[in-house]
Amino acid sequence: MKKVIITGASGFLGSWLVEELLRNDVKVIAVVRNENFYKNSNAKGKLKIVVCPMNKYSLLPELIPDRDVEVFYHLAWSGTSGQERANVALQLKNIEATCQAVIAASSIQCKKFINAGSIMEYEALKFIPQDNAVPGPGYIYSVAKMTANYMGKIKAVNLNLNYINAVISNVYGPGEKSERFIYSILKNFLNHKSVNFTSGKQLYDFIYASDAARAFYEIGKKSKKSTEYYIGNTVQYSLKQFVLIMQEMVDKDIKISFGNLPYNGAYLTYQEIDTGKLRKDLDFEVKVSFEEGIRNTIDWIRENELAGELN
Repeated sequence: MKKVIITGASGFLGSWLVEELLRNDVKVIAVVRNENFYKNSNAKGKLKIVVCPMNKYSLLPELIPDRDVEVFYHLAWSGTSGQERANVALQLKNIEATCQAVIAASSIQCKKFINAGSIMEYEALKFIPQDNAVPGPGYIYSVAKMTANYMGKIKAVNLNLNYINAVISNVYGPGEKSERFIYSILKNFLNHKSVNFTSGKQLYDFIYASDAARAFYEIGKKSKKSTEYYIGNTVQYSLKQFVLIMQEMVDKDIKISFGNLPYNGAYLTYQEIDTGKLRKDLDFEVKVSFEEGIRNTIDWIRENELAGELN
């Protein structure tokens, strides 16, 4: 793998993936919304910046004259956390952008299209069809990810483009600033705020950003054709266990309460997902433990986010 395109290259995971690819001497065409992305990079000619908003992906074949690109990574997505997950208009635009990205990849003569999927696709499939289910507004994001995956795959196979859906569990690490679970909980803990949770009995899985980026790199390099891969761990634990580890690492005296918040969602058993396919097909192993990853993330938040807030 010598040259790739990445949409969403300036995002949290996209930035980690760019670094992983450059470290492996892969030339990267980074499709971003802000031309200042990587302005001071030491990529030494291996990184090309293409500024293109998501609603203009149909222009990518004109903006990218290269016809020797092997892999098209599609990571760009608007509204991945907070109230924007419930924004119907925004999520529909993401679906259209995914389909435009597939068409563009075919026109650019890429050999492989890798879509950044989400474990929330599985949560939506398991929970929403249930009788009397009351899915929260955030499930609009989940359904949009699932729809984008299915529609993208249909477009790809009819264009004879190798389509891979890389299902991300829950990625965390330095650089993330969002309302997603790890970052928001650690920031509360570091500010000595008590936090309420659900019972925490639901199974969960987290993967450190460097491991997730390395998984995407391996998938780009040698994945099987038209295959879905789960980027995460082969063993999962209850959400409560993860919370207690974070509490212990920040301050064991922080007050936390389990069961004070209702949980109205899917209880995945992870039997729904082939969590071992990356290991079986690509010999991929997670290297960073949850404890090590959380320690790195805590250090980053303290140094970059809370310098003026912490005592």
